[in-house]
Amino acid sequence: MTTPPHVGTAKGYPGRPELDAANARFRRALSHLWREGTRHDDPDTRAAVGPLAAEAAATLARLADAAEQAENNSARHRKALAVEEAKFARLERRLGHRIGPERPRG
Repeated sequence: MTTPPHVGTAKGYPGRPELDAANARFRRALSHLWREGTRHDDPDTRAAVGPLAAEAAATLARLADAAEQAENNSARHRKALAVEEAKFARLERRLGHRIGPERPRG
């Protein structure tokens, strides 16, 4: 079994073909709905487009936030954060005091 050439690339993530198909179908449906309302001068039909588009945009924004949060928790990001934290720890030791909020004493 051969691996498709796009596997491992940004365009080849799992679910991409299904996402593209659903996006195309949704956009086509909104376009047809808008056209139907415009051609037949039906303001109620045209009015249905706005809330559907707003809901889709809000859902996609929420999912994009989740994807970005997952990316920010990747091994590469955790490693980079550890490197930066180590730099600050060395700087604190050299300066002889804590940078940032005070540690609780006790």
